Amino acid sequence: MYHVNIQCLNAKRRALCHLLESFCIEFDVIVRTEIWSYNIDFYTKILPIYNFYYVLPQMGTVGGVGMYVKNSYCHNIIGEYNLPNSNGYKVEDLWKIIKNNKKYFIGGIYRHLNQNILDFSTTLSKISHQKLPCIITGDFNIDLLQWKTQQSIHDYLDTITTQSFMPLLILPTRITSNSSMLIDHM
Repeated sequence: MYHVNIQCLNAKRRALCHLLESFCIEFDVIVRTEIWSYNIDFYTKILPIYNFYYVLPQMGTVGGVGMYVKNSYCHNIIGEYNLPNSNGYKVEDLWKIIKNNKKYFIGGIYRHLNQNILDFSTTLSKISHQKLPCIITGDFNIDLLQWKTQQSIHDYLDTITTQSFMPLLILPTRITSNSSMLIDHM
C-alpha cells in the first residue's frame, strides 16, 4: 500500500506516474489525498491495472480522496464506516474491503482543518469490533508531534490506541523552512 498527499491530482498526474514507475513495484492499493475536484473522470485511466474510486469535497474544490485498487483484487466500497461531519465541514473518506485469500479494511481519509478530531472514535470502534486487519491512511491534519502540548491530540492518540490502532509514521510528513508537522498518518 502507498499513500501520498498529492495536493491536486490534476496538476501532479505526470509526477505521480513517474514516481510510481521509479519504485519498480506494483502496489496493491494507492491512496491519494487532497486530489481536488478538477478533471477527476480523466484519472480513472491513468493507471491501467487499477480501478479508481474517489470521494470529492462537498464544499469547494480542495480536499478529496482517491484510491487505486489493483483490478485483480476482489473488492468493494463500504459506506457504513464513513466518518461523521461536524461544524458543517466534511471528512472525505473512502473505505474498501479487499478479499482474496484474506479479508481486510483499507481506509483513505482527508480531514479538513475544522473537523472535530474525536469524530474518528465511533468509526474506529466499529472497525475494531470486526476483528479484521485494517490499514487507515490519509491527511488527517492532526499534528501528532503536538501530542504533549494539545489535549485534543493527546485524547485522539488515546482513542486510536484504545481501539488497537497504531500510528506507523513517527517522523514529520510536512516540512517547510520554518516548521515540520506529522499530519499524514498511517
